[in-house]
Amino acid sequence: MRFSSIVAAAVTSSTILLAGCIDNQTGDFKRISYNGWDSIDNLQDKNDYAWSMKYYQPDGESEGKLYVGSGNNVLGLVVSQFEAILLGEEELVPPIYSPEVRRYRPDEGDRVWERVLDYKDVAEPGDEIFGFRYLQEYRSKATGKKHLYAATMGNNAILWRSESGDPGTWERFWESGENGSIRFVADHNGIMYIALATDIPFVKKPGEIWASDGEDVWPVVQDGFGNPENRGFQFLVSWNGWLYTGSNNPIQGYEIWKFAGPDSDPQPNELITDGVPLVTGGGPNDFNVWAATPALFKGHLYVGSMIPVGFEPETGKGFKGTDIIRIAPDDSWEVVVGPGGLSGYGSGFNRLWNVYCWQMAEHKGTLYASTFDLSTIIRFGANQIPESLDSLPEILLAGLRLVVNGGLQGTDYGFSKQSGDKSELGLPLNDVLQFGADMYKSEDGVHWEPVTLNGMGHPRNYGFRTMQSVGDTFYLGTANAFEGLQVWQADGDKPFAGNAE
Repeated sequence: MRFSSIVAAAVTSSTILLAGCIDNQTGDFKRISYNGWDSIDNLQDKNDYAWSMKYYQPDGESEGKLYVGSGNNVLGLVVSQFEAILLGEEELVPPIYSPEVRRYRPDEGDRVWERVLDYKDVAEPGDEIFGFRYLQEYRSKATGKKHLYAATMGNNAILWRSESGDPGTWERFWESGENGSIRFVADHNGIMYIALATDIPFVKKPGEIWASDGEDVWPVVQDGFGNPENRGFQFLVSWNGWLYTGSNNPIQGYEIWKFAGPDSDPQPNELITDGVPLVTGGGPNDFNVWAATPALFKGHLYVGSMIPVGFEPETGKGFKGTDIIRIAPDDSWEVVVGPGGLSGYGSGFNRLWNVYCWQMAEHKGTLYASTFDLSTIIRFGANQIPESLDSLPEILLAGLRLVVNGGLQGTDYGFSKQSGDKSELGLPLNDVLQFGADMYKSEDGVHWEPVTLNGMGHPRNYGFRTMQSVGDTFYLGTANAFEGLQVWQADGDKPFAGNAE
């Protein structure tokens, strides 16, 4: 039986088993979207991820709106890549569904999301686009005009833009012409920088960063800062006079660099020569493959790690929770969450399956950090492990069997031997029985407490993919390949309680 067939069957069965678990209000948060925006569209387009989020106010408008870009059939994409790798087949392409950008219209109803860009309306022959990976605004240095930019992932990483954000006003601004994604876009000293990543296992192409003044676009980094194992750049943050970026390095662990310092004057077709390495070897552990999650908070740059889908297929690294470090203005760094961290939390906030720190954001003086809980994917995405996958690394098989064996047959979830709160494999049962994404909060960046440990009461929300702070309002977007994306909202001056307390 093919792995993709197993996942599809498991998705159907898990939907039936948990159909009654629907909470639309939890703590301070309430849902402001239907699954996948609306049920009919989600059946057609599989809007799995709230992959990007941005509040944008066009010039001349008295107020802005919240925009969200979707990632579509993302689990199908991941499964096809792993199936090709593990079964020795050529790369498989899953069904392509058209991603969208929508904006929230509470003036028209509590869960009304207006479609402003549907890829099927603008696709060119040969386009295979899986989602809108990033949304960002930028005022052109060349023309003075402000646009909302929407970046894609697919066989061609494309940057779209619109001045108003309205339907029918979007234009292709730039495209890489290569398979991959635009992971991040940032404004630094009036120049827009674009971070490119391949996002495909075993593709050994050095990461690139491009720059634009709103008219011309030119490369500034093309060789992974001299390290060919830096195969993509995952974030860009303008801070302390420099532009900071983190790499995807599956072999050596991520690297964090700063470049384009206070005295830089980037010119078209001029490569960066002032790059400074700050963190190498994945920080506290070379299993930290991606430096992907940045946040500025109380005078530090916080960076969270990711291990793609829990393990790195090229090296077998994986099944370790995320680590968070912070960098000081003097370029020194220290571990916040992880081995010996300031918080007292180990990797993954002491949860093995929190393999991503998927988003961090400050809201009203409090820092929030969210996770991707891999146990949800394993639990609801694979009811059995077929013999055809016996070539999987043993650590991966052990992890899969730990969560999957026995299904939903009893309260022990298939663990036949227990000693205290330990399973026979020596892992805390709470690690595998608490399904759904986690979110934590901190008022000082050191001491953390949970907001939710179960996807806001929806255990198949395996990740909080996006966050946005707008005045007194805080927005969350989920990753949920089983039911469709959700968007949540909370209002208030105090740190939110969620449903973990």
